Formats: sequence, structure tokens, C-alpha cells
Amino acid sequence: MWYLLIIVIFTVFLIPSYSEVERICEQNRICAVPGDYLKYKAIPEEEVDTILHEFGEFVNSDRIKVTTTTTYGGGEIEKTTYSVDLKTGLTDEFPDEEFPFFDMTLVPIEEDKSVTDPQASVEEKSIIFNGIKRTIIVGKATEEQVSLEIAYDKNTGVLMYIKWDISGETYIGSIFSNSEKKLVETNIFTTNLSTTSVKKPIPEWIRNNAKWWSSDQIGDSDFISGIQFLIKEGVTSIPETTVKNDNASNEIPKWIKNNAEWWSQGVITDDDFIKGIQYLVSNGIIKI
Repeated sequence: MWYLLIIVIFTVFLIPSYSEVERICEQNRICAVPGDYLKYKAIPEEEVDTILHEFGEFVNSDRIKVTTTTTYGGGEIEKTTYSVDLKTGLTDEFPDEEFPFFDMTLVPIEEDKSVTDPQASVEEKSIIFNGIKRTIIVGKATEEQVSLEIAYDKNTGVLMYIKWDISGETYIGSIFSNSEKKLVETNIFTTNLSTTSVKKPIPEWIRNNAKWWSSDQIGDSDFISGIQFLIKEGVTSIPETTVKNDNASNEIPKWIKNNAEWWSQGVITDDDFIKGIQYLVSNGIIKI
């Protein structure tokens, strides 16, 4: 089956890499935070036209909600909401089985130079995506009458495109034919790869602040003031973040407070906590 080729490339030809990236991503984990989105275009578009994934709130420290909106060629729209395990990449979209979320994979990734299969290859390339320089890992494989090419962004694990070419009179060929799905828009790529984040330790008093704030012993303004001070003084750094929504209400989502509690208890990492801070900055709740 064609999807087995994708799994083979996932598990054999692409291996973890431990390089620094421009947004803070935990190793061996899907690097998605609330507010992220991915939009894909299907070619040809007779059946499916576009696919939009929108990442919602964290369900817990290891799962995030995703809403997928599929627009079909005839104008019909289908919307599904499910969650993705950030450590395994598996979804709960289908009740009877865990299915991989193919459009983002664990990060970072790089080519496996030990691949010797004559019907498969992996290579690293540089591309320009919507004006932003990215490094992608491209995997190719052929099995019987099915040829597959799949490319992921090296540092964020975002699927850039997938192409399959099915030849001959096969059952699967009558369903899928020759098709391509490619990324056309995302807010995950904000900078060129030449811009990287430097991780600095977060002072212990901020952890205490997070604990007190999560239990309502201090107010939102006290918590935000502490974070603003750390960022402005350079004690704590966050990835370069674009303010996409100037939130006039300054209302902090509940999942941020949950994150603060889990972080103060050591349940989630510094990186997970900083993702929440990045969300507050991008939505204009914390101004720096």
C-alpha cells in the first residue's frame, strides 16, 4: 500500500538530528503550539482542494488539539477535531486505531546516510518557501507500481510536500492516480535558518511565581510583569515572534495557567513553558 512507503521513510530513512533551531523545540517531539496552522493544496483538485490544520489548546502536557478543515473540489467542506500525541505523533482521530499525523513529524530530522536500498534515497536541500530560506529532507522510494517522494522541513518537522505516481492497472491506482499535496501557507516559519535561539536558564523565582499564579496567590499582572522583566533584561530569551493579534482584553487562556502549574511541579520542561510565553507575546498579551 502507498501509505506504507510513507511509514518506511518516517521510520528508516529519516533519523533524529540534534541541531539548534529558530523556535525552541524539544527533541523527539512534534514542535507545535496553540495558534500554529498548516495549509496544503492538493493537485489535481478534483477531489480534495485544500487541507487546513489549526492547532488548538493543549489537552495535557503531551497532547494538543487539532482541527482539520478539508475543502473538496465541489465546494463541500468537512471539519474534524481530534488530538495529537506530541511524543509519538499518533492521533485519536479514528476510534479503533491510532493513526500517524503525517503532516508534522518529530523534530529535528536529517538524512540517514547509511541508506543503501537501490529503490530508495534521501537527500538534504535548501529551498525558498514564501520568501524564507528553509532546509528540507527529501525521501524517495519505489515499490512495485508506486513511486513516492516526500519532503519535510529539517528543523520543524513540517511536511513540505508529498507526491505519488501510480502506474499500471491497480486498485489503488484507480483511487489515487498521480497526485501531490504541497504546503502553501504556515505561521511556523517566521525567520530564516540563520536566526537561532539561545537557551538560557530560567531563574527559580519565576518558577515560584508560576506556582503562586497558578494557585491564584498572585494576579495576572504580577505574573506578566515578571516575564516582561526577564525578557527585557535578557535573562530569558524566546524565539523571534511576530505579533499576529493585538489582544485588547489581555485575557490569558486557561491552558497557559495549567502549563504554569505543570512547569512549577516539574511535569513539563522549560521549553514547553516558554512556548506558552511565546503564545502570549504573539497574541499581544505580553508586550515587549
